[in-house]
This record gives sequence, C-alpha cells and structure tokens, in this order.
Amino acid sequence: MRWAREFALWCTDRLAEGADLYIADTDTQEVANAVLRALTKAGGRMRHRDLLRALGYKFEKRHLADVLKSLEDAERIAIEKVKPPGPGRPSE
Repeated sequence: MRWAREFALWCTDRLAEGADLYIADTDTQEVANAVLRALTKAGGRMRHRDLLRALGYKFEKRHLADVLKSLEDAERIAIEKVKPPGPGRPSE
C-alpha cells in the first residue's frame, strides 16, 4: 500500500509537470511551451537554427523572436552569442 501511494503521488507530479508544458491559454504561451519543450528535450542548450528545426518552422519568425525575448526577460532561458574561433558570424 505504501508503494502504491508513493507511485500515485509520483504519477501526479509528472502529470502536473507535463501539463504545464502542453496546456496554453494563448498563442504566445503555445510558442513558449514549444520552445521550452524543445530545449528540455535537447538537454537545455541548443543553437538557434537547431531550435528552428526542432520546432519545424511552425511559428512566424517575428513571433518566435518576441517569445524568446520574453522568456529571456523572465529568466526562463539565457541567450548566449558564441563567436567562432575563426572568421564568421556569432551563433546564438
């Protein structure tokens, strides 16, 4: 009985965590949740181009940029610019 109770609590916690990443009230929340899911699936770090690929180019570029800025302002994500060792553009 103790094992079943602990298992039920564990399942409830996972359900609540999963629901937080999938349930959205607005389009902006939907995009933000998709970004957070993609980052979580990738281990917490990814390049901007890889994020676009993971999202399947499903969202408008301007809307996605606004959501990324909002997530950064809320300190849910950190955006870093990494300069390559040689010539070239820095990547985010």
